[in-house]
Amino acid sequence: MSKELPGNVQTLGTICIGWMILLCGLAPFLSAIDVIPSRDADFGAPRPIVAVIGLLIASPGAWILALVLRCLVREYAPEKNQSFPLRLFGFLFSRVGWKQFGAAAPHLILAVQMFVAWRYNYVVPDLKADALIPVMGIEFVVIHSTAFLGFAALIKWEGWGRFLKIGCFGVLLAIYVGITAGNISWSAAGIFLYLTAAKFLGYRMNSPTDHKKTMIGLRWFVTFLLFMSIGMCFEDRSLKGPSNVPFGFFYFTVLGLFELFDFYNLSLKGKLRWKAANHRR
Repeated sequence: MSKELPGNVQTLGTICIGWMILLCGLAPFLSAIDVIPSRDADFGAPRPIVAVIGLLIASPGAWILALVLRCLVREYAPEKNQSFPLRLFGFLFSRVGWKQFGAAAPHLILAVQMFVAWRYNYVVPDLKADALIPVMGIEFVVIHSTAFLGFAALIKWEGWGRFLKIGCFGVLLAIYVGITAGNISWSAAGIFLYLTAAKFLGYRMNSPTDHKKTMIGLRWFVTFLLFMSIGMCFEDRSLKGPSNVPFGFFYFTVLGLFELFDFYNLSLKGKLRWKAANHRR
């Protein structure tokens, strides 16, 4: 018997498809116009041709995202007497509350720090931008760890389950902190704890009471997809070079916007919503 997926999974799945197609085209386009660092040897054709091809590839992704956005505005802001920009603003503003702001704050603070370091080579406190280079490598470890830490946190808080929950979560967290401190530094371990806390803060403040396992999996998938798709736009993919700083700015900005506007819980009931019942034989 087929079972319908939660609406937010279907909606985010459509957004992720559009996002990947868009970035597959934007990456060569932005490299061709020197917005993203690249080597001339990376292009097998003149840069203007690469830029045009990139835009052509990105167009279907932009169309999918625009279609989803239009349907979302139509559903969540149905006032027809207003212009689309006003309805879009009303739709976004209606999704922001103190919980969403609190969930987004750790990511947006880090995004601002990355931007200042990228453009002005300055980090608060008085440090150079190189101090932020390890952050994205640590974030990759955090993405790996949150899948295990998240499901350990879902163990029921009943009877012996509470001890098992605390034990599993504590042991896993200690292992990852130890690995980070041993291979990088104790300051890196502090960054790991900050990034992990940011993930769980978003989950606790922006997640519905039902479908908790689905929400953990959905959040992990979106985070992983954003990390890989934005990272592929940069020349240095070793997670050890200076391109980590602009990479971090774009990555944490998008993560912060996902939390601020509660995109994880968007659910379309209109034409874009796929229903298993329509495909039963």
